[in-house]
Amino acid sequence: MKEWPMYQEVQADLLNHEDLLRQTDFVLHGCNCQKTFGSGIAALIADGWPEMYRADLNDTRSPSERFGSYTEADVHRVAYDFIGLNVYSQFFYGPPSEKHFDIDKFTQALITLEPKVQGKKVLMPMVGSGKGGGNWEDIKQRIKTVWGSVHVTVCYL
Repeated sequence: MKEWPMYQEVQADLLNHEDLLRQTDFVLHGCNCQKTFGSGIAALIADGWPEMYRADLNDTRSPSERFGSYTEADVHRVAYDFIGLNVYSQFFYGPPSEKHFDIDKFTQALITLEPKVQGKKVLMPMVGSGKGGGNWEDIKQRIKTVWGSVHVTVCYL
């Protein structure tokens, strides 16, 4: 099996690329703190990996306690297994023009997760840059800076 680089971006469907999913340890996505996976990649994750949505729904913390943290879920399929990470990088949700993504809260979650994912393979979409309204170049730089020892693959369509 080919060694993953420390950071790469690939054009691929995150939820349906079984080859990438077989090789990964974690799948991370950004979400809001209001327990809604109603649109964007979160809605696709709720449909494809409902255990990740259940982890969000079962979290008993208040929205403000969740902001900048994460929940996790074990995802098991015939073709692959990984730990799903719901990273609370948006307090609310809405159109991208409202810029709900908070890069500092996202960074806080990355720092908290770093010991867990160090040396592992993490697959993620372009977190915060779609419905969240964040600037992908800034987000990408933050990922590379905070997670220098993590193999990150970002999927985009």
